[in-house]
Amino acid sequence: MLYSKIRRVCCFPSSLWQNAVGDEGAALLCGALKTNRSLKQLDLGSSQIGLAGVRAIAGLLQQNKTLESLSLSGNAVGDEGAALLCGALKANRSLKTLNLGNSQIGLAG
Repeated sequence: MLYSKIRRVCCFPSSLWQNAVGDEGAALLCGALKTNRSLKQLDLGSSQIGLAGVRAIAGLLQQNKTLESLSLSGNAVGDEGAALLCGALKANRSLKTLNLGNSQIGLAG
């Protein structure tokens, strides 16, 4: 339902901070953003996103050419998620800011 609503509108709030987006919501959001060419900033801070959601976001970052700023602060990104995002950023040339503060990333990440 969220996915169909997002696809019908030309733009949606760029801040979903402290919303219970979760992994499923992140995957749906990323599906909608694959065709979005206007959103430049997205704040998903403290949105209950874990590794599965980060995996979807990393997939989006490999394809998206418009997003310039992304916040995932306060989510359970972890070391594995950080590695996924690093891999995605090798293919991404548009993202200038990535906030991963308080995202459970240790020395391995």
